[in-house]
Amino acid sequence: DRFQWLFQQICLNRADGIVAVSEDFAVYASSLWNIPKNRLHVIHNLVDTERFLPDNNQQREQSIIFVGRLVKNKGLLVFVEALRSLVNDFPDIKIYFAGLDYFLKDENMKSSEYILKYLPPKNVVILGKVMVNDLIKLYQRCMICVLPSFYESFGMTALEAMAFGVEVVEIRMGG
Repeated sequence: DRFQWLFQQICLNRADGIVAVSEDFAVYASSLWNIPKNRLHVIHNLVDTERFLPDNNQQREQSIIFVGRLVKNKGLLVFVEALRSLVNDFPDIKIYFAGLDYFLKDENMKSSEYILKYLPPKNVVILGKVMVNDLIKLYQRCMICVLPSFYESFGMTALEAMAFGVEVVEIRMGG
């Protein structure tokens, strides 16, 4: 909405500099928010590969992990819709949702209620906020990380999952 756009413009104009995670995003941000290129600095995402590494002794289970806030703009509703047919084809699959639960205003229910309304409870594990050490264990045993987010600012989740050798499925988006 207009207020959000105006607020962003004010913040961007007052900032000493703006960090972008890639050259492509720097070009995109420059054109979208009319930011002079000399105010944009590219700093690529980094992952601690000493800590985030696969456990070759851990057997991966038939599972999918979603990491992030359980909200609409993270692609939660689209993901749940896609999973509805997947659980029919793979009845033993586990789907982990690692992220804070939010109220979905348009659906008039919490995101966890929405998930359980459309997916069989035997397939779903809603974890809430997950501490890093527990997230590491999840990445080490999951096969696929799905990130259907419509927008990401830094996209660390994909990099972390890839560091563990987890297949990452995401949509094309800015960020």
